Amino acid sequence: MINMDNFDSPSFDIYDICLVQKEVDGGTISTKQIDTIRNFPDSKSIIISGLKQDTFEYFINTYGRQFRAITFWKNKAVSDLSALSLLNNIEYISYFFNQRASELWDMTKNRKLVGLSLSDFSRLHLLKGIEKAHNLTNFYLYNRVEAKMEVESLKSIVNTSIKHFAWDGKRVLLQSHIQQVRQKIKMGIKNIFSYVKGKRDV
Repeated sequence: MINMDNFDSPSFDIYDICLVQKEVDGGTISTKQIDTIRNFPDSKSIIISGLKQDTFEYFINTYGRQFRAITFWKNKAVSDLSALSLLNNIEYISYFFNQRASELWDMTKNRKLVGLSLSDFSRLHLLKGIEKAHNLTNFYLYNRVEAKMEVESLKSIVNTSIKHFAWDGKRVLLQSHIQQVRQKIKMGIKNIFSYVKGKRDV
């Protein structure tokens, strides 16, 4: 059973459904493979790899509302995450390895979302939109593959319900809101923040 302690675990056997492809890079999953989900209507958690933009949207639109926990494992080619806004029953989302997405999605309807983990998002630099996840308590940003994750600022986190924030990326470019975040939430930081002069907060 997926819970706050294990929702970002890389262990495949804790999920009701595992649709991770055998290829090391995540492979490519077909709609036919995705449709095997219909054989497990009572399943509430899934780990899935090999999604492209079209199959990502197909999976979310067709089966996404069934699950309370989803781990996206090596779906690096998905550039638009907006379909995730449809998941009104989701409680936990973990997404490992993405090289295309540059922004988050509208989390207004993700009212049950309490745990969110994003790792190795090389193009995601702004956290704008996280404040719309009204019941989110645990938010993790880190690297598993390469130390490339950079975010502009932690400003978007300040006025949220987040209680536990973990960061293990390359750097936060603007440090102006770090102290506010430290005071507000329990913050796990494994690296040293670096500051880039000349950048302005937004």
